[in-house]
Amino acid sequence: MRKLFSVVAANLVVLLLAGYLVPEKLTVSVLVKRDGTYTYRYEGTAMSVPATIRLKEGSRLSPSDLQVLKQDAARMADRPGVRKAIYVGEGRYELSIEQDLQPGQPSDALNFVMVKRDKEGVFTIAPAPISKKDLDALRQFGFKVDGTLEVRLPAYAEVVDHNAHDEPGFFSKAYRWKIGAMDAAPTIRYKLH
Repeated sequence: MRKLFSVVAANLVVLLLAGYLVPEKLTVSVLVKRDGTYTYRYEGTAMSVPATIRLKEGSRLSPSDLQVLKQDAARMADRPGVRKAIYVGEGRYELSIEQDLQPGQPSDALNFVMVKRDKEGVFTIAPAPISKKDLDALRQFGFKVDGTLEVRLPAYAEVVDHNAHDEPGFFSKAYRWKIGAMDAAPTIRYKLH
């Protein structure tokens, strides 16, 4: 079992090395502007994949591991749009991100969702696709996500389809999703006129 655990860990680390943070507890909002640009906000925690895997395997993080994790937080804090990036222990970071982005442009810190535009002018807000193999590995290591996503569109936007849990109404002007699984796929497609 330990050998299988290590093989999965190695595959997962290789797979996620470029973006080695996995969202954990989060509140994400996307405010779409009239020209299609958007403001992306992320408030919450994220887990370091390599550190979490080591902890799940029963290893301890060495003082040098902890120093690297703290240095990574300091580097993240210098990225555009990052208001706060603090290493809080047990492979976990506390993050506050706010960044103005163009459709198709990823956040410089942590992408939970992205806005893309197709050839027909339809915009889509959705998480980056993740393979079944990656999802299975994340679940095996006990990675979990818990939070909400809120999307606000300009008044003249035409919604093509969505799978939101809540739609705009009297008290709220936003589409809202409750996120409780690694494979959650909150999605909204719309046109701007």
